[in-house]
Amino acid sequence: MSTLSQIILALTFCALLFSTQLGAQSISGRVVDPTGEAIPFANIALYSADSTLQGGSTSDANGKFSIESKPGRYYLEISFLSYQTKLTELLSVDRAPHELNPIVLNENSQMLDEVVIEAKRSQMEFKLDKRVFNVGQDLSNAGSNASEVLSNVPSVDVDIEGNVSLRG
Repeated sequence: MSTLSQIILALTFCALLFSTQLGAQSISGRVVDPTGEAIPFANIALYSADSTLQGGSTSDANGKFSIESKPGRYYLEISFLSYQTKLTELLSVDRAPHELNPIVLNENSQMLDEVVIEAKRSQMEFKLDKRVFNVGQDLSNAGSNASEVLSNVPSVDVDIEGNVSLRG
């Protein structure tokens, strides 16, 4: 091997060594529930110490994640539907990859006193042989007599004397 090729090889090796030392480092870990089961597709956000969003990722099917970052001080915010959001303590990321202990997310459950399901009828229903108007739902009918209620129904006419006609 010639001296020139040895120098080029040495410079290439040094450039690769320094680029990995100055470049991004990984923060990795695993998201689990209290029983140790993996939580797939949890959201992981990387924030700098001044609360600026720097990046993020989602956990894979095994709950594992990895985020690339530059050296500095960071914290993670881990969230997933029906689990409590968790913030990690500040992490000092330097030139070495940072492997976190498993991050446990606790369930976010609330007991409900009761569940009330209410249904309201439509003001107009179409049946096989007729059209039904539910006049009790219309607030303008409150305190009205029968002829006033009928005058609010479409296609029903009530004249001044109180005679009712359907479609003219």
